[in-house]
Amino acid sequence: VEWWSVIALSRPMPRTGWNTIGLDRHQMDNLAAHHYMVTTIANFLSLILEKDLQVKIDRKRVIGMALVHDIGEILLGADMATPQGINPKYQEAKKAARRLEDRVISIFGQLLGESELKTYMEALCKEEREQPSDEAKLVKLADRIADNVHLHNVQTNPRFNRDDEN
Repeated sequence: VEWWSVIALSRPMPRTGWNTIGLDRHQMDNLAAHHYMVTTIANFLSLILEKDLQVKIDRKRVIGMALVHDIGEILLGADMATPQGINPKYQEAKKAARRLEDRVISIFGQLLGESELKTYMEALCKEEREQPSDEAKLVKLADRIADNVHLHNVQTNPRFNRDDEN
């Protein structure tokens, strides 16, 4: 129950990294919405690769990685959400954030106890971060696409262009 209670914190968690490029709070997506978009895009891309291009992809791992790809941001805040290259201090901030994320993943692991789920979650997090597989690269691509879709929505959807947050 503790694990799921912590995961539920992603629903109201804004991806505050967007403020580094000038987005207001009401223009930011939240971590749960971002995970949903990344997972949906990654699943869709893996289906295309499998069915249309006959590329062997482990869709179960893709979906698992997509669901945990920013898990550390639940406790840290989503301040590393800014796409690479937009913020000139990105690499420095990303290294520090990764060290903190390692600690948060360890804390999440403790909530799961010694279990297969803990081992699986930690392996997915490591694979997604180190990018050794096509599945991990696909999740990273889905992450970038989701960020670009969000930026497009902010630029074109009137609901993101209101002056107040109510």
